[in-house]
Amino acid sequence: MMTSRYRVGLTADGAAPDGTTIFGDIGLDRLIAAGMEWEVMPPVVGSVPPAEVIGRYDAVLSLGHLHFPRELAVAAPRLRHISRFGAGHDGIDLGGLAEHGVVVTNTPLAVRRPLAVGALTLLLALSHRLMANHRAATSGRWAERGRYRGAGLSGRTVGIVGLGGVGSDLAGLVAPLGRFSVRNTAVFS
Repeated sequence: MMTSRYRVGLTADGAAPDGTTIFGDIGLDRLIAAGMEWEVMPPVVGSVPPAEVIGRYDAVLSLGHLHFPRELAVAAPRLRHISRFGAGHDGIDLGGLAEHGVVVTNTPLAVRRPLAVGALTLLLALSHRLMANHRAATSGRWAERGRYRGAGLSGRTVGIVGLGGVGSDLAGLVAPLGRFSVRNTAVFS
């Protein structure tokens, strides 16, 4: 009896038909080198991929925020692995899928540093009023540049809500910019 090759479906919410993604190179060549096939799945209408589509794959690499309920594992018995590109398992029924032999993984380290760097970039842009200065300069209002002086971060308090992976990484990036203390405080409303 001949078995088909291991097939991986990439969700269309983050991939072009040629496999390029909004995340850059995600190592699809390693799948081919391991004797696997991959393809970009058809776009999903709604938040749950249809079982008839999921049923074509042994594994799904979710590049966005699709939902994977227990019912998909029942209707698509070939499915054995769902990997969410990013942190968290929002919208994924971990227990229900596990009951049907579907392993669920994620890649939190792939997004941790880019999110922390993005937060630092916004923090610096806001503290220096970069966008207001940019708008004044590009519209030729040079005389107004003094109105948009930023405060910078020196002597300021930087608050980070949540010191999980991204928050901790952000704290490490901010630390060399001044004298900051990191305090983990839980606030509940």
